[in-house]
Amino acid sequence: MKKRKNISVFVISAVVLAAVVYLIVHLAPGSTNTPQVILPPEPTTSPVQTNPSSSGSGNDQANVGPGTVQAVIRTISPAVSYSRTLTAHSFWQGGESSSILTVYARANQLRITEQSDFDTRNILIDGKSLSLWYGDGSTGVFHGAAAAYDASRLQRMVSIDRILTLPEASITGAGYEDLSGEPCVWLTFTDNDLPGTTEKAYISVNTGLLMGNDSWQGDVQTFSLRSDPVDTESVPADENFAAPGNNEP
Repeated sequence: MKKRKNISVFVISAVVLAAVVYLIVHLAPGSTNTPQVILPPEPTTSPVQTNPSSSGSGNDQANVGPGTVQAVIRTISPAVSYSRTLTAHSFWQGGESSSILTVYARANQLRITEQSDFDTRNILIDGKSLSLWYGDGSTGVFHGAAAAYDASRLQRMVSIDRILTLPEASITGAGYEDLSGEPCVWLTFTDNDLPGTTEKAYISVNTGLLMGNDSWQGDVQTFSLRSDPVDTESVPADENFAAPGNNEP
């Protein structure tokens, strides 16, 4: 009986030892099984990189890379209520154009006012409904349905939903970077629908909003979008989400 008891104690000790070894191997710092997508408390600051082929270095790549950047972005909760200003630039051989977009967002409502050298365009998305008018709306208001991608497309930016569904093979670089003082996760990727096109997107670690978007055709930049600091403290007023009421389509 004593011999059997000694064997039982040995078995239990062996099981406990095996469990301790497993925890040390799999959970100790530096283990190859340690998740690498946890956001650091203070993202690394580095100069803005304008070369789309750049993939960062040093601590920028410690926790995020082409294989993990989508998982990192999914951990950031996007702001729901905010206001901000976007500046968009389009470039072509021999010329360029720019526009200023004022954006208000609240729950499922989005108001965009885009001012260019040609006109002022207003877009209001309320749930699945879209209203569009120019200037003060005196020439009429168009009403229609809003597609899922309209909110980003009408702000002249790539959709974060699209970024999250990119094939990993199309992501060519990723890292952390301060963009105009805002800590961001960035990634560069190719567009299979537009051969030769490379895009770079910056997503704020603080708000989960896209803060910058650049496009290149080969080595030539064709588009740039930048966001001013985002106001998430003040809830946009009701008047920002009202289309001209006396105009019918």
